[in-house]
Amino acid sequence: MSNFINQKIKLAVKEAEKISNKLEIDSYPVKIEDVAKSLGIKVAKMKFSKDEISGAIKMKGKDGQPVIVVNEDHCEHRQRFTIAHEIGHFMLHNISSMHVDSSDVYFRDANATSNTNNIKEIQANQFAAELLMPRNEMINDLSGKYKIKNNDDDLKTIAELAKKYNVSQQAMMIRIGSLVI
Repeated sequence: MSNFINQKIKLAVKEAEKISNKLEIDSYPVKIEDVAKSLGIKVAKMKFSKDEISGAIKMKGKDGQPVIVVNEDHCEHRQRFTIAHEIGHFMLHNISSMHVDSSDVYFRDANATSNTNNIKEIQANQFAAELLMPRNEMINDLSGKYKIKNNDDDLKTIAELAKKYNVSQQAMMIRIGSLVI
C-alpha cells in the first residue's frame, strides 16, 4: 500500500480518535446520532429511489446546518455505519454541496484499498470503523473477555462483539482482521 494512502488512513483514524476523546465516548455501542448532533449535524431517515444508496450528506440544510440522510430501508447496523461514514466525510473532506454514498461502497479496512480508487471513501470507512469500533477498545476486548481462538467458538465471539458495538457481524470480522494483521 502506498505511503500516501497510509497517511490518509492514519489521518482518518486520528480524527475519529479526536472526536471520541472530545466527546468522552467510553461506552458502547456509540450513540452515533448523538455524536452527529454534538457536531451540529442533523440526521434524517428517508426512502431513496434506489436501494443501493446508503446515505448522503448535504452541507447546508434549510436552516444552514449540515444534514446526513440515511436510507430508512436499510438495517440499523447499516444506518449506523452510514451515519459514521458521512460524519467522516464531514470531518475530513471539504464537501461544498452534497455527497451521496451508494451500497457499492462497503466497509473497508486498510488492506482492502485495492477495491476502490476513491481515497475519500476509504478514509470515511476507516473513520467510521474507528468511531464505532475503536482500535484500543477492540484490542482490550480481544485480549480479555472476547478471545479469537481459531475454532468454532469464534463465530459466537464475533456475534457477541458485533452486538456489543451494534454493528454487523461482517463489519466486525473485517475490523478484527484489520487489527490482527
